[in-house]
Amino acid sequence: MSDSDQLRDNVRALIAGVSQKDQFDGLALHAIVRAADEDGVARVRDVAANYRNDYIHALRAKGVDADREAGRLGQDEVRAYLHAHPEMRKATYHIPHDGTATGTAAKLVLHVAAKIGRPACTQGSREGGGAPFPKEDKS
Repeated sequence: MSDSDQLRDNVRALIAGVSQKDQFDGLALHAIVRAADEDGVARVRDVAANYRNDYIHALRAKGVDADREAGRLGQDEVRAYLHAHPEMRKATYHIPHDGTATGTAAKLVLHVAAKIGRPACTQGSREGGGAPFPKEDKS
């Protein structure tokens, strides 16, 4: 958040919000303000990149392992990998199922992450809907 010295006091106060919700709102506002051009137009891609950078910076300030968070696999990386490996986009391509995801797209992302050698998500996010489910008993 190096551009914060160019912001108004009320915007800077929101960015430095006290509660965690305020902090995330502040990060979002800061990302929008930084991405906006002189006409006030901001590209979504620039806002997202600014938000991610600010979020990683905030994690480092809290002492969290920001490098692990920053190393997660992104949507653009999955698309680029699939573009470079067209055989994986075919309907006949076998996507392994290890019980950690329920949808085909989610399984594909986990498969690409394994091929690249990067985590697709943090452990905490896999404990929700993507948590392992019991195998069916076929007896």
